[in-house]
Amino acid sequence: MINNNLKVDIELMIGSVSLSANFYMQAEIVCIFGPSGSGKTSILNAIAGIKIPKKGSIILNNHSFFNAQKNINIPIKDRNIGYAFQDERLFPHMNVWKNLTYKSKDMIHLDEIINILDLKNILDRKIKNLSGGEKKRISLGRSLAGTPALLLLDEPLSGVEESRKKIILSFIKKLSLKNKIPILYVTHNNDEVKTLTNKVFQIKDGMLKKLEKEGD
Repeated sequence: MINNNLKVDIELMIGSVSLSANFYMQAEIVCIFGPSGSGKTSILNAIAGIKIPKKGSIILNNHSFFNAQKNINIPIKDRNIGYAFQDERLFPHMNVWKNLTYKSKDMIHLDEIINILDLKNILDRKIKNLSGGEKKRISLGRSLAGTPALLLLDEPLSGVEESRKKIILSFIKKLSLKNKIPILYVTHNNDEVKTLTNKVFQIKDGMLKKLEKEGD
């Protein structure tokens, strides 16, 4: 049995402020909860390879992606991570279909994603002609395509209508169980947290800390 897991022990600089993140997760959904500007996205960017930590290590499925002491820093393209960015980062010169299939052309999986995210009627449209909510759904769809070893979802449902949110959250939970991969979900929406998981971390006093439930 494959033991899918993520181990993060890093220190980052957010401007002139130091932020420490030290956590371990298996094939489960973990939420990082907190206000804008606290450093949630910076942690995801470090895991993806976009931001270089000041020190520490990042290990996915027993493979070192980053180790400051050993001078290891695996390139972004070789990390096999699905990432739904907060600011979408779609390809404006491509239509919706080409954005979705940029990483994978697994039609069975893509059909399910298109249906869940309600994208069927806009597949031929250019990105510049879409609403903010539509762009969010496409960004999420692209991150789910293929077979990533890890999913990083940064405020993936902001701007998405409430009725669609419930369907998408249910799909993310189903994906976690089916594919058995770690999913790190960043949000400031408490309802999304409650729906997805009871394993939550919050940034406080320059550290990522586990948020204990009442009664624990």
